[in-house]
Amino acid sequence: MAPGNEKRVFAFPDYQGTEIITSDGVFRSAGLISEPMTLATILNQFVNPMAEQDKAAGFKPTARTLQLGGVTLPCIMLAKSNSRVANQPIGFYPSWCTEPGKDTLRVFVDDGGVAVVRNGISSFQGKDIPTDVSVTFGGNVIGTGRMEAISLDGMPSAPFTPDRDMAKAPPKPVELKGKKLESQAAKHTDPDFTQAAGVRDQSTHNINGSLQGDIEIRLWVGEDGQIRDMRLESYPDPGVAQTAFDAVRRWTFQPLMVEGRAVPFTGTLDFEINKGFEIQGVRR
Repeated sequence: MAPGNEKRVFAFPDYQGTEIITSDGVFRSAGLISEPMTLATILNQFVNPMAEQDKAAGFKPTARTLQLGGVTLPCIMLAKSNSRVANQPIGFYPSWCTEPGKDTLRVFVDDGGVAVVRNGISSFQGKDIPTDVSVTFGGNVIGTGRMEAISLDGMPSAPFTPDRDMAKAPPKPVELKGKKLESQAAKHTDPDFTQAAGVRDQSTHNINGSLQGDIEIRLWVGEDGQIRDMRLESYPDPGVAQTAFDAVRRWTFQPLMVEGRAVPFTGTLDFEINKGFEIQGVRR
C-alpha cells in the first residue's frame, strides 16, 4: 500500500460498500456516504489516532491527567487558548492518555467526553497496535471494535485505484455561515444552562455572579444530516460548555443538496448567555 493510499471495505448491516483513498481524493461505492461518527472514531483509532491537521491548527499541547480504573494516566490535550478558563477539562479538545511510564496510547478523549479505550494492545512491525477498543460516553458503551487480523500477506504492490462506478467525494465540506446552519436543522435541542455545574441557585435558576458570553461549537455534518464531528471554539465556563455539547450532539440536519447531490457541510452554532443565565438561543 502506497503512502496516502488506502482501501476500506465496510460490511456492516446498515453500512456497506468500499472506500478508496488516493492522492486525487476519496472515492466511494455508489450510494456510500461518509462514515458515521462512532464508526469513524473507532476506525481512526485503529488507522490514524492522531489529530487531523486542519482541525488542530492553532491548538497548543497541554498536560492533563485521567483516572482509569484507579490508575492516573498522563495525558496531552491539544487545547484552544481560553483566557476565561484557567484549567480546561480534559476531553473538551482532542486528548491522548498513555500508560504511566510508557509511551503506549491507552485512552483517547474528545467531543466533550467521548472516550475510546484501548482494552487490548499488540505489536506489529515494532509498533503498538490496538486489538480491542470500546467507545464510551456518560458511562455507557456506545461502540466497540476488534482487530481480527493484521498482515502484509497479499498486499498489492500497485496503488489501489477506484472502480469506474465509484463516486468522488467532495474535497471539503460546504461552509454554512450565520443562520444558514441553524436553518438547516431538522431537529434541535436547546441547552438547559440552568442544569450546568456553574449554577448555584437552583430555586431561581439564576447564577450568582456575572457569567455571560458566547458558546461556539463548530459542527461537521455528513451527507445524511448526521453530525460527524464537533469542536468547541469558545466558552466562558466548563459547566455551560458541557451542557451545550450534550444538547448539540442530539441535533440532526436536513441533507444539503448541491446540484442534485447530498454533500457534507460545516458551520458554527453560537449560543449567547446573559447575566441572568438565560439562554438566548442560537445567535442570529
